[in-house]
Amino acid sequence: MINMEDMIGQGFAWQVAKSPLIYTTVGLRNWKAMKEMEIGMAMSPGNMHQAVFMDYPVRIGGYEYTKTPNDPCVIQMISCPYGETVGAPALEQYREARHKMLSLQFKDYEDEIRAHLGGMLPKELFDFDRDVESITVNR
Repeated sequence: MINMEDMIGQGFAWQVAKSPLIYTTVGLRNWKAMKEMEIGMAMSPGNMHQAVFMDYPVRIGGYEYTKTPNDPCVIQMISCPYGETVGAPALEQYREARHKMLSLQFKDYEDEIRAHLGGMLPKELFDFDRDVESITVNR
């Protein structure tokens, strides 16, 4: 007979042993700044989100991908947070990073995204308040 408590315990143990991940989706009114800087993907070591990239051009049913920099688009931002205890075992690093990740509020993520994109894109082409339509953080 299957013991549900054992299954739940095993599932939880598996989650604890995995590196935490944050997938953030940012909806932009346009991608003029990305085009001007010739950014399709940017690696950003030292930032909360280490990777920033434009969504892949997909056409499904009636959905058409963005074709010109004046069109709205979606960019993806990915984070693999890590603990700050240098030399700690991986599980301890994951636990520390997961705690930090889950203790952050949406405003903390928004502030980091604002600083990240604001520092990466030219101010004359990108204004966070004007150009960002939406933010979704999956953690």
